[in-house]
Amino acid sequence: MNLNKPVPESLLGLSAEEAELAKLERTIQARKAQLEEARKELTANSPAKSLAILLHSKLCRYNHTDGCGWHYDVSKGIHNWNGYEHKEYLLKADLVLAGLDREPVTTENIEEFITKLFG
Repeated sequence: MNLNKPVPESLLGLSAEEAELAKLERTIQARKAQLEEARKELTANSPAKSLAILLHSKLCRYNHTDGCGWHYDVSKGIHNWNGYEHKEYLLKADLVLAGLDREPVTTENIEEFITKLFG
């Protein structure tokens, strides 16, 4: 006997409207749990990984059906940092973070930085 299986609402004496509300509540609770897991992962990411996520969201112009594999490397909100697109954006994030430490800021440094980031 599976004790984790929900009891049918008809056995609980619920009306159709109450049963629908109970179903919606279970859906909301499941979604809340998914979002909490995603939040935990995001806050657990290193600064470079968090920046890589931001860079991808702002810079990627490829079709996400077949042109960019970013979303294929995310399962249930968990990022696979060994996937090609994730590695590429993590490298870009590392370049950005390394570039922030460079002084003095010169036109040549900026050009080199932009070339590495977008090249």
